Amino acid sequence: MTIIDTPGTNAIIRKHETITTHFIPRSDLVLFVTSADRTFTESERAFLEHIRDWGKKVVFLINKIDILESDQEIAQVESYVRENAYLLLGVSPEVFPISARGALRSKQGRVIYGKKPLCTLREIHSHYLG
Repeated sequence: MTIIDTPGTNAIIRKHETITTHFIPRSDLVLFVTSADRTFTESERAFLEHIRDWGKKVVFLINKIDILESDQEIAQVESYVRENAYLLLGVSPEVFPISARGALRSKQGRVIYGKKPLCTLREIHSHYLG
């Protein structure tokens, strides 16, 4: 498995979006990262239309879930992403909440109480690319 972390969309440096546009059509799976505090921005929607047109499988990762206060808020954001992805892509994608801070704390042996467990890239890989 090779993971390429592209610069994304809506970048100040326009070349960054060009780089991303170059790599996505060659990918087997797109891990689309959106933020828990700004899900489905207009630039993300526009870029997802390209991904849809390229016919790519998409898994959504909602980053920064540690800023949400409860499992209920996480579920609401997940639902919002799932519903809007369905409207845009015509499929119900997998949606995973993630947190870099939570991953670091977990690695350090500290537990985040009251939060849903986080998936790993290894789990996503085995599920989608076997």
